[in-house]
Amino acid sequence: MSNIDHDWSEDDINQSLLSAVLDAEDIDIMDDPSLHHLDLQIDVPFDSYDSDEEPLAVVQRRLLDSREESSRNAAITEAKLRLTTLLASNGLQIWPVSADGDCLLSAVIAQVPELNLDSTALRQCLCEHITANIEHYSPFLQGGSCALLAQIELLKKRGQWNSDLGDLVPFAIANFLQRNILIFSSEETSPITPISPTLTEVQGKDLAIARLAVPGFEHYDAIKELPSTTQPMPTFCSSNTRQSPRHQAKYTSPKKRETVRKRERDEGSWKKNVRKRLRLSGKEYIDSKGSIQSSKKVLSVDCCKCRFRCQQKYSDIERHQIFCYYYEIESFERKQEFLCSLVSEDNVCRSITQKKTVSRKYFLELANKRERVCQTFFLKTLNVSHKSVSGALQRKRNGRLFTSKDQRGRHSPHNKTPQQKIQCISDHINSFPTLDAHYTRKDTNRKFLEQHLNIRQMHSMYIKSHPEDQHVSEKVYRDIFNTKFNLSFHVPKKDQCLICTQFDQKTKTMSSQTEDELTLKYNEHQHRKKAARAEKNMDKARAQTDPTFESATFDLQAILSTPCGLVSQLYYKRKLSSYNLSFYTQSNKQGICYLWNETDGSKGSSEVATCLSFFLNSLRPPITSVSLFSDTCGGQNKNKSVCAALLHCVNQHKSLTTIDQKFFEPGHSCMECDSMHSAIETAKKKTQIHVPSQWDTVIRLARKNKAYLVNPLRYSDFEDFKSFGDIMFSANKLDKTGKRVKFRNIVWFRYEKAHPDTVFFKYSMEDSVFNSFSKNKQTRKASVIHVKKKYSKKIPISSAKKKDLIDLCKSGVIPEEFWPFYERLETDQNITDRLQEADVVEESDDD
Repeated sequence: MSNIDHDWSEDDINQSLLSAVLDAEDIDIMDDPSLHHLDLQIDVPFDSYDSDEEPLAVVQRRLLDSREESSRNAAITEAKLRLTTLLASNGLQIWPVSADGDCLLSAVIAQVPELNLDSTALRQCLCEHITANIEHYSPFLQGGSCALLAQIELLKKRGQWNSDLGDLVPFAIANFLQRNILIFSSEETSPITPISPTLTEVQGKDLAIARLAVPGFEHYDAIKELPSTTQPMPTFCSSNTRQSPRHQAKYTSPKKRETVRKRERDEGSWKKNVRKRLRLSGKEYIDSKGSIQSSKKVLSVDCCKCRFRCQQKYSDIERHQIFCYYYEIESFERKQEFLCSLVSEDNVCRSITQKKTVSRKYFLELANKRERVCQTFFLKTLNVSHKSVSGALQRKRNGRLFTSKDQRGRHSPHNKTPQQKIQCISDHINSFPTLDAHYTRKDTNRKFLEQHLNIRQMHSMYIKSHPEDQHVSEKVYRDIFNTKFNLSFHVPKKDQCLICTQFDQKTKTMSSQTEDELTLKYNEHQHRKKAARAEKNMDKARAQTDPTFESATFDLQAILSTPCGLVSQLYYKRKLSSYNLSFYTQSNKQGICYLWNETDGSKGSSEVATCLSFFLNSLRPPITSVSLFSDTCGGQNKNKSVCAALLHCVNQHKSLTTIDQKFFEPGHSCMECDSMHSAIETAKKKTQIHVPSQWDTVIRLARKNKAYLVNPLRYSDFEDFKSFGDIMFSANKLDKTGKRVKFRNIVWFRYEKAHPDTVFFKYSMEDSVFNSFSKNKQTRKASVIHVKKKYSKKIPISSAKKKDLIDLCKSGVIPEEFWPFYERLETDQNITDRLQEADVVEESDDD
């Protein structure tokens, strides 16, 4: 038991010992706010004292504890304010959780409710996760796996938290949840700590945690966004903090620019802004009138008779330092504030002239040295005019430190378009249907309008459909379209040669060495182009003289939209797409078209391969050999699906023994099919098409002398040659020499009935010998492999597209006799309208 005499009352102990300690320490309790509650601190049961501790030592110890606790509370308060400021600057606020030893886990659960776990269950899951990946986490502890397993056992207990695992647990949470974690901390050295998962890819949105940390205290809270009406708190800075967390850490991301059609303008490179920047920095510049304005410099001054003795206070070197500091300030407003801080105004003590109402005192300041100088010395040191100083003082707000913002060039234009008209134009632009980009694998927000539309047409439609008081000029309409929307007009791919364009543009500015390299590449490109064209001309001539040989070109036409006409309302609605794969035979100059709409098939390799199969099966004896020319579009013409289809066809055909598939040089694939498509485009402008079946007649009669043959296809006609190609050929085919086959560089495929398992190819038209690759071994053993059908029913369209088509029916654009076709169309809520034609030539070494 204690050595304290228990005859004393506790109140006597408290008062006598407290007085003795305070006297011994020479402390006035009223002078130290942290000791105002000291009587409560020492008012504890006697048996809580150490039996070997003297009463005076007890009170001294409690006094020390009280001071430490008070200091820690002050540190916690300061840390909370710093953390709150950090979060507010990023549009966030603390979402408190209880301090029960599971605060970090509770903060995670609060922001991820879909976990459906409490803190105890999450603790166990984390322990199991760390144990399962012990080798990955063992480097976090010095003792390795054994030490980590021991710490995991302690971590399994509810409320237990070991500082040895302080860095590991958030890292484990990031891996377990497959999310990035941002820890916003009150520590000045590391205000924001990003933690990313390393065992898995990121699957969910980022998780933010608030960490309040001072020596001897640590707590985690959840974080939520500030309400939109909440304003950010001012930056916190105490006397003990050299820099606030906001300035010490570059954590605030710049505002992301909204993606629009028009490119982002670089205002910094504008001539007037360059001129302004040079003028503010005191450098030489050319003014708006073309005159050269010399650079600023410190002006000489004779102050020997000055009563302030200015030249004795500041040497020429010090004047130059002040001058340089002034012109390093980039902002006009900050320059004004700098001048105002060095000039003070007081009422005149003795009025000599009636015009003078204030008396000014001028100062210069350098390295904590502030001395009064005369007006002439001040103006010539900074090389500023008296008018500049007077203007700065006039802009200074009454009773405030800062001058008002410079309003030059910031007035609202007198002819500014009213917001009501801007909203009306935006609503009109939004009324046009849009499509997503063809390349869904790219992260793009750009939408596409119909290819036959343009801004001038849209403006004309706006004028016709809106009252006169809402009319605007085409320029205003165009500016809103370019600056408020990220829209573009879909232009079908064209055979524009990239190499030729680069050669024409870059040879004018490149060095001789670079020009030689580009010229070599260009010459090789031209040589390949001429070789392919010569090969095509030879096959054309042979087809016209050799009855056993046929040569044909084929290409897929741009999308044919239905309904089609000159009615302006069609531009506001989504339409049904039809596809036309055209063949042109050289022996008899016959055009053949395979036609289908989007409810029967898409525009993939299986559809192209099916049409090739139909065309080849239409060839009759005595034809035994055929050559096919096309562009190098890898997604449609040069892939495993087409290879499998042509190899299958030559093996099954009764008379064909050889099929050659040849490709033009990219960018130079002009062929007879292009003239067919041009004739069809001309013919469609002379009529109206209400349903896809009417395209048959338009295409057939597009050429007067010799009508094109049209083969309409249905969903049941298409075969799944893509799956067939995957079975026939592996993803990374090797040629007979063991090298990987580069589909992108192949210019000639050959398929022979005499070699039913082999595909021959060339990388150059001028190669004398074919290389080859074979089918998979498993498929060689099978005598016959059947190709499955690709579709078992019609393909549904998007609900939005059907709604637009029905609206066209109800509005009378589509005659009533055609309504049943559109009413029977099936829809799918999961389908999104996208561009179905590649915007560029798509090539790949795969497929």
